Amino acid sequence: MRLRHLALLISIFSTACGGATTVAPSTAPATTVQAGSSTTTVNSAPCLEGAGGFIGDGPLGSRARDTADAATVTGLTLTPYEGCEQLIVELAAASGAPATSLGTTSAEFIRRFGVVRVHLDPTVTDTGLSDIVLGGTLAERVYVVRDFDDSLFVDIHLTDAAVARFSEISNPARLVVDLAPGGSVVRTPERSDFVVVMPLPDPLAAPVTIEGYGRTFEANVILRARQAGEIVAEEFTTSTDYLETWGRFELALPPQLTGDLELFIGEDSARDGSEQGVRLAVAVDE
Repeated sequence: MRLRHLALLISIFSTACGGATTVAPSTAPATTVQAGSSTTTVNSAPCLEGAGGFIGDGPLGSRARDTADAATVTGLTLTPYEGCEQLIVELAAASGAPATSLGTTSAEFIRRFGVVRVHLDPTVTDTGLSDIVLGGTLAERVYVVRDFDDSLFVDIHLTDAAVARFSEISNPARLVVDLAPGGSVVRTPERSDFVVVMPLPDPLAAPVTIEGYGRTFEANVILRARQAGEIVAEEFTTSTDYLETWGRFELALPPQLTGDLELFIGEDSARDGSEQGVRLAVAVDE
């Protein structure tokens, strides 16, 4: 697997949350909200404008363009409004000017992961930021991740039940994800400073594949399985990035492992050898 710059989750239909959801427009007066590090006064909720189109699970839509000048992710901005939140993905051309054409883009709501994922055009290979703590009521954090094919996607981690929709705006060209309360409870990924692991299905049955992304040293990712405190399996892989942004990985548990297990996914500290990453207590059915 190739590393950049250094030589270098799934749609489950639910009657409760699937399908389009109509959200009533806000009639709130102007309010002052905090958006990143600046204070913004808003008079309406653009994330509730239009004729609905909110989805609780599955594809949110796609846009296909023959040309694209977008090359770099330059901004991820969440603005809260009364009754909704809006995240805008800003992109720039190779020249540094704001992008005018975004190429082919798409988005999906992976409800079992608690994530809204935005896929960027293959021309977008660089990013000026890797992750941001959003602190919204619905959206908690956002990550820029390099996929297995070297393209980038943006994962919005939710903190509460929500429905979503996806659109583009122009002058300059940007991607928009609108979020509103609704649908069933979402499960959130397990996170550390180094690794993000997507929620595993419940119950677990062999074979078990663990999916996530990390920023471990030299992109090395370790999976250790313990039973009664003893290491019973150890697997290694390499993620797709670690210098510029988060790199995606997949790891598989040996199929013969069943029963109660403690899983560690991450890296060993170069300073003291301690394990740094995510720990999961799981039970794997035979």
